[in-house]
Amino acid sequence: LNTPLHFAAAENRICFFSQQNKIDLQVTVNCFAYNHNGTMLIAGCADGTVRLLDMSNMAPIVVWKAHSEPVLNVSFSTDETTVYT
Repeated sequence: LNTPLHFAAAENRICFFSQQNKIDLQVTVNCFAYNHNGTMLIAGCADGTVRLLDMSNMAPIVVWKAHSEPVLNVSFSTDETTVYT
């Protein structure tokens, strides 16, 4: 990741932003993890969704409902082909 990424918390939400872009997930983020080179971020959210974000353009790649309860832990598999919650 070439651009530093910053975080801001407001109204029970976390916003990820750089000097050029901002991601406001509009949901409470309980946990997150980067892939090995910082190009993707996986976020586990209070609404039970998991969100995969492309950090080069700060855009969501995919969002899916993983659990009926809040997601409290996320991680990438060693080969980064699987996300664990």
